[in-house]
Amino acid sequence: MKSSYYLRNNVSLVIGVIHSILRTGRTIGMAELSLLLPFLLDDKIVSILLDRNRNFSMSNLITMNNIALANFNDRYLSLLPLVYQSLSILLDIDAISVSDGVICQKNMQPFEKMVEESGSTELSNVCQASERLFSLAAKENTYELYRTLKVEL
Repeated sequence: MKSSYYLRNNVSLVIGVIHSILRTGRTIGMAELSLLLPFLLDDKIVSILLDRNRNFSMSNLITMNNIALANFNDRYLSLLPLVYQSLSILLDIDAISVSDGVICQKNMQPFEKMVEESGSTELSNVCQASERLFSLAAKENTYELYRTLKVEL
């Protein structure tokens, strides 16, 4: 039986993350999205990211959460299907385009009110935290983050 970690993390949360990043006018690399998703689906890390009184870098966030990230590779691999299912849905409804591993917004209007209308605190928190996490990660080399987090494919 799967743990609640895997049951509550679903395509809707991943679509929310993608939407929250794309609505800022940015693009998302599939490698970057896949790497940062395990951070966003961890309640402790999300609460740290939501605390605007704390200043830190990406490396500080990784260091502060060594225990939570001890099984990072397992989390990374287990969440890849959610990334691809989410992208597939968004591509099917022509909400995004993907070229050379980069996700770009086309028509995300169907998702504009998703966070507010869902009434989900978890979705709201994850979307807010994703904006901060992606800002931190934008200052880092994605390859180096993969190496630091010891991701094995």
